[in-house]
Amino acid sequence: MRKKISVVAAILKNSDNQILIVQRPFNKELGGFWEFPGGKIEAGEQADKALQRELKEEINIYFEIKDLTILTNFSYTSQDKDIDFIFYTLTTWQGSIHLNEGQPQYAWVAPDMLDHYEMPIPNLKIYPLLAAL
Repeated sequence: MRKKISVVAAILKNSDNQILIVQRPFNKELGGFWEFPGGKIEAGEQADKALQRELKEEINIYFEIKDLTILTNFSYTSQDKDIDFIFYTLTTWQGSIHLNEGQPQYAWVAPDMLDHYEMPIPNLKIYPLLAAL
C-alpha cells in the first residue's frame, strides 16, 4: 500500500528579496539536498498550524498565521508515496534562524540562483512562481 502524506513548506523572503533554503541532514532521505523549510502535517492538524509548528521546531522562528499567504498546492507521486504539498509565502516573522534538527546549513538565495542548489523534484515546481513574488 502506498503511503500518503501531506506537507507544508514556506517561501521565506527577506528584505533583500532572497529566499531561505535549508540543506537536509545527510542521514535522512534525500540527504544533502536543499529545500524550502517545512514538514509533515500531523493527523488532525491544520496546514497553517503545522507550518507554524514546523518552523519553530526546525529553524527557531515564529510567525502569526495572518502573515501567511498560500502560494500554491499540488500533489506529487514518488515511487512509494503520494504527497500533497501546500506552499505558503512569508515575509514577516520573529526570531533568528537556528538549525535545530541536524541540518548542515542554510542559505539566503536570490530566486534566479536557486537552480544552483540540488532540490527535490517537487520544490522545482515552485521556481516559476517565485518571479512574481
